[in-house]
Amino acid sequence: MNKLFINLLFGATLLASSACSPVAFASELSGLDTHQQSHSIKLPTQPLIDQPNGDIDPDSEIGQIQQSAAKSDAVVMGRVLSKKSTWIGKVIVTTATIDVLETMKGKTNRQVQVSYPGGVIGPIAQYVTHTPALNVDEVAVLFISEPQSEALKKMDSFEFSTEKSKVAILAPEQDESRLEENVRLTRHLNRIRAAVK
Repeated sequence: MNKLFINLLFGATLLASSACSPVAFASELSGLDTHQQSHSIKLPTQPLIDQPNGDIDPDSEIGQIQQSAAKSDAVVMGRVLSKKSTWIGKVIVTTATIDVLETMKGKTNRQVQVSYPGGVIGPIAQYVTHTPALNVDEVAVLFISEPQSEALKKMDSFEFSTEKSKVAILAPEQDESRLEENVRLTRHLNRIRAAVK
């Protein structure tokens, strides 16, 4: 079987079998299975202080949020308004337009664009593991940074800071009123805000 290596804009190598059909495009990133997975941080269910000595465990959800925030230029909570996939070289890149509901770190406009590798154009799909994917109308907390690639800089788009750069808040069918009315969700958001600071 012939194998094709594609160097992604985001510094990873995409390994694709050239023997597969475009519809069943299977790829591998660093030898890992690349079927679509949304790598999101789970909402914290434990207290902020989770170590006997008062430190935060870096492997806990709060620890992951703190690490992602430290590596980010901005942290925003927003609703995905739209997304569009385009070819950049031999790689599909999806750019989502985000309506920013709250900026937790950094400075952003009312709307920002976030680009990430993978997506679908016609019958061709490219999926990359360890990269969050966004769905239209969902609300999420996003950990974003200025892009490293020239192509994304020209698009005036942010990119995800780490593989744990998304905390899902509301599914597409859920109304934003839940952000204020749901006590449990409000508590989770307050924990996230405290971890980002």
